[in-house]
Amino acid sequence: MEWGSVKKWIKHQPLDNIKEYFGAKIALYFAWLGFYTMMLIPASILGIIGVLYGWSTLSTDKISNGICDGNNTILMCPQCDKKCDFWWLNETCTSSKFNYIIDNNYTVFYALFMSIWAVLYLELWKRYSAKLIHRWGLTDFSSEVEHARPQYLERLKNAKCKRYNADANVLEPHPSFWRMKFPSYCLSYSIVLLFICIAIIAFCSLIVYRMAQRASRKIFSDESILLLPLTAGILDLIVITCLDYIYTNYLAIFLTNLEYRRTETEYQESLTIKNYLFQFFNYYSSLFYIAILKGKFVGYPKKYNRIFGFRQEECNPGGCLMELCIQLAIIMIGKQIVNEILELSLPYIRKTISRVKNTMGLARSAEEEKLLPCNQWMKIITCCLGQTIPSF
Repeated sequence: MEWGSVKKWIKHQPLDNIKEYFGAKIALYFAWLGFYTMMLIPASILGIIGVLYGWSTLSTDKISNGICDGNNTILMCPQCDKKCDFWWLNETCTSSKFNYIIDNNYTVFYALFMSIWAVLYLELWKRYSAKLIHRWGLTDFSSEVEHARPQYLERLKNAKCKRYNADANVLEPHPSFWRMKFPSYCLSYSIVLLFICIAIIAFCSLIVYRMAQRASRKIFSDESILLLPLTAGILDLIVITCLDYIYTNYLAIFLTNLEYRRTETEYQESLTIKNYLFQFFNYYSSLFYIAILKGKFVGYPKKYNRIFGFRQEECNPGGCLMELCIQLAIIMIGKQIVNEILELSLPYIRKTISRVKNTMGLARSAEEEKLLPCNQWMKIITCCLGQTIPSF
């Protein structure tokens, strides 16, 4: 594992050795990870240049200069219905400067570059992955000749309808689509849709939380301009992590097991689709809300649009970009931190629990543990297919 050391980050990955030891699937993952990291280098360099450009040209921004040089001459309406007073526009000087540093004239060029970068990334990765697949001799693989999963055969061992698979040269059970497959698909994706709605409802509850906080305090003051986005972002991260852990580790696998997926490829594709659909709404709903919807339907004095009696959220005079950056940083960085903590702590916790069980005499004895024979999969196939496997 010397290649996995941080000191070797500048070296090329030994993909051939990884493929020989872990298999082609793991090797392709490491190949994609290295390729993606390498492609991010020019994008990150240009992003840093954009921030430096905004910092160097900050004095030329008319909007931030107009806000900061107000000299307490522009009075703004209260930000909440109670306990809020009128406030001066120049109190948002810091946020307006921060917004310009990130969103300036250079941003247009950077957006154009990223659109071209995305296309190049996809095409170059297709070429690079095809090169690896050809080098490792995986071009002849076909899902049509892939063997059926043992779980699939075990589940359909009593099926009456069987068909001969000419590609795999075996007799396999054939479940009815309308009587067996279609109901399982409907049930599976209905529960996925239900969990997506739960994630959206949880996010909407955080919006109500922010509106309630906004109704009780002045959020554009120096002490509150970062406090509310930070607390809301942390709460959002906690909710996202809990829902993702329950869904990814338990519910998605359970729902995929309900479906009649014949091969391992079909099983993994179905599981990936379920995880992608849920995680898209779970992780990015708050970001889309802040970037697109927040502050667009607030109303005006004496006729504010309200939800549950609370005035809708509005961006500060400099825009919602600062809050969007805070939310994005909390979700992306916080997700990695939580994953690292779980990966490091769970094995230790399980080992501690096992040690406590052994000390208290609660662990299962060796006689109680049943080991499956090495040819158990052959027995399953024999039972399901009704064929006799010759002994060797």
